[in-house]
Amino acid sequence: MKRLPLTRLHRLESMRTFNRFRRFLRRTWPTSRPVRIVVKYDHIAIAFENGSWGFGAYVPKRDLIYVGGRPPVATTSRKAEMKSVLTTLAHEYYHHVQRCSGRRYDERTARRFAVRAVEAFTL
Repeated sequence: MKRLPLTRLHRLESMRTFNRFRRFLRRTWPTSRPVRIVVKYDHIAIAFENGSWGFGAYVPKRDLIYVGGRPPVATTSRKAEMKSVLTTLAHEYYHHVQRCSGRRYDERTARRFAVRAVEAFTL
């Protein structure tokens, strides 16, 4: 499957949607500490200091989330692309929620949270 091209208009629409979703997460699941979210709109993956990579990362020491703005696999629609990226963002945000509430990180719970958060958000 061919990857959809990233146009200037698509990037602006993506930025608006990401910002709406950020506000939705913060308003719906507030935390005791603010977290900074950095979206790399033209990137699929995020490289880590240890040489590994992923589609998103939470850096607890810096209260920082990095997310690649392109989905890791080619999709058939912009909406599917956006849903994939927002799910990654919600997953990483939940790790911040876990940290702020003193809970240990749990990948399964973070995945479930991400799916529910994206379903609750209107694209």
